[in-house]
Amino acid sequence: MAFELGDLLCFWPFARGRARPWVRAGNASRDKGDWACAAANYRRATQIEPGRRAIWVQLGHMEKEAGAVPQALEAYRQASYLPANDGDAPFHLGLLARALGDMETARTAFDRALLENHLHQDAGRERLALAHLPSALSANARERAAMLCGQEQDRMNAHGAASTILFDVSDLITYFRHARLPTGIQRVQIEIINEALKNQPYAQICTFIDGAGYWAAIPPELFQSLSSMAVTSGDSLDPEWLNLIETLTAVLTTALQPRFTKSMWFVNLGTSWQYRNYFLHLRDLQRRYAIRYVPFVHDLIPFMAPQFCVDEVVRDFHNWISGVFNHAFAFLTNSYSTQADLVSVAAHYGHHLNENRIAVIALDADFRHHNSLKLSSSKLARWDLAPERYALFVSTIEVRKNHLLALEGWKELIRCYGVKAVPDLVCVGRKGWLSDEVFRIIHDNPELASKVKILSDISDDILSLLYHNCCFTIYPSHYEGWGLPVTESLCYGKVPVVSRCSSLPEAGGDFALYIEPGDVSDFFSAVESLWFDEEIRESLEQRIVKQFKPRNWKDIAEEVSQALLKFEHALPKAVTAYCPSIRPGTLYRLARLQTTPPVPHAADGEGLRFGKAWEDPDDEGCPIKPEGAEVMAIVEAGESALWLCLRLEGTTDHGLEGQIVMNGQSKSFALKAREKRWFALPIEPGQLYFSIKDTANSAICSLRLSYLMVVEALPQNAADLDAVMGRRLQDSQVGGCPSE
Repeated sequence: MAFELGDLLCFWPFARGRARPWVRAGNASRDKGDWACAAANYRRATQIEPGRRAIWVQLGHMEKEAGAVPQALEAYRQASYLPANDGDAPFHLGLLARALGDMETARTAFDRALLENHLHQDAGRERLALAHLPSALSANARERAAMLCGQEQDRMNAHGAASTILFDVSDLITYFRHARLPTGIQRVQIEIINEALKNQPYAQICTFIDGAGYWAAIPPELFQSLSSMAVTSGDSLDPEWLNLIETLTAVLTTALQPRFTKSMWFVNLGTSWQYRNYFLHLRDLQRRYAIRYVPFVHDLIPFMAPQFCVDEVVRDFHNWISGVFNHAFAFLTNSYSTQADLVSVAAHYGHHLNENRIAVIALDADFRHHNSLKLSSSKLARWDLAPERYALFVSTIEVRKNHLLALEGWKELIRCYGVKAVPDLVCVGRKGWLSDEVFRIIHDNPELASKVKILSDISDDILSLLYHNCCFTIYPSHYEGWGLPVTESLCYGKVPVVSRCSSLPEAGGDFALYIEPGDVSDFFSAVESLWFDEEIRESLEQRIVKQFKPRNWKDIAEEVSQALLKFEHALPKAVTAYCPSIRPGTLYRLARLQTTPPVPHAADGEGLRFGKAWEDPDDEGCPIKPEGAEVMAIVEAGESALWLCLRLEGTTDHGLEGQIVMNGQSKSFALKAREKRWFALPIEPGQLYFSIKDTANSAICSLRLSYLMVVEALPQNAADLDAVMGRRLQDSQVGGCPSE
């Protein structure tokens, strides 16, 4: 029986309490698993007390368990009509509607749940998931995407031949799909690209579609909308932001691709090392269009200081950096410190990286948010702060940023001067990896906790307010590629206390107070002088005001353009896709790196892969798609006849039959379920090309290539081959190969 909201509110006050026996009976039946009986009791209770939302929700649960889906939907819907502030009723309505494929109802229900309770994490997670689900897109999102893609297609049809630069914003788009407020590297991309679009009207923007293996076009208007809205709030569940993310999803489903032109610049101002097949598909672009790939290397911290990163990040970075020198035409870096690190890491992998292939783009830009609202300092009372009575630390809260040193310094200040005499410490940033100790120390020390305030997901307006009114800033990081918060502090005329390491002296120049990142007394002295000696602080601030001249983003973008022109004139114009050499006697690994850091000259077989029929490398090797995969390389000469040895593995619970095709000749092979075996074929030095395919399965990936090796001596039978190659595999230490 359905009720209108007005009927419910009129009837409910006179019936409260009379439904209690039916609710108890429903609870008892529910606990026994008698869903139909429970539903009948709860339904009787709703007839007596129709204004009790909890009963309607329980009725919906029981009807759903009993298989009465339409009745369950109606119960959840009736519950949603009733006033509440927990969001649970519309949340359950949304879950059931989504399971039934009614995405419009699901979207509306999750929106209502968040309207009731914006902190409903499950509803937020489900609503975000719908924004990324093509089948759940609203008609408005599809119409908007069609218009944007049509405009971009018209632009490229008219001017595509004049397009000479393509910006890859893959990591930024990935970031926007789960977060909103951009951090350092994301802000750099946004500012440079938006300036570049003003001066290069035919520039294009794209994102890598991981798993599908192609780059999708991002219309500039959509990119500008995303970047401008992202900085206004950290609320990723804001309806306007969700609508924009739905438009992004709709654009990506159109599969509109960029207009590639011969020898165009392919510039990635962010990162790409999280995409395991990035280089595979980049090589395809280089073969077809001779594009010139130029990555911006912001830092090499996972290599230079891996103790500050989680293991998975270190592994992904090593897999990327070990291959980037074979694919990049040139490099951009943000500091001379990062440039030196890049040259050093290249040498580690056996590459001589000439500095004429590197351009340093210092990020001494004006980070003040000129378009942000000028908020009154009275807004600080929200966090119990007062102007000039706090120090500011802007950074993700992670072990590398050295919050532990800051906390020890503040504890010492409290010990020496007392709680009331010490400034507040305002830490602005999300919780990052390896940061539990920071929060434990704060929790265990009430005096320290009273002075430390942690803020996250704040808008540019609030961040500007905090900078304007702080006394000074700190940035005691262990390692950086540049140090954007240092430059940001100087832009606001505030003295930063900065570590004397890596790139930070380049960012701080003559305007920062420098400390040793592991010296608490050094940090204590710097903070003490700035807080208790107003004359010293004002003198340093005056120097900043008079001498620090940040560049605008237009100048930074122009420097990027000039760097590309420099590469144009200084480097060979011809670009050929990377084709590796195979050294006889060397084991090549198709799996991801298993240990880090790898030994020099690691025999990484990623570059041997050719074509698009490879899945992402995993810990065991590289799965092959049903259509069959290809390998291409140059085989170096040996002293005698050469044999190509391949370790193949079946990946399913049934056997398979396959073929290796080389020079028009095919070799058949068979594998039992989950079997790993070596196979050998005679080869000649020079160009090597062959394909591998499971000839029995056309719909699933059932085959994996794990290792490849060219040898000069071959055992006489298959059993001996497996034994000999197995011993070589166990003995090999190349690239952190896993043991058998």
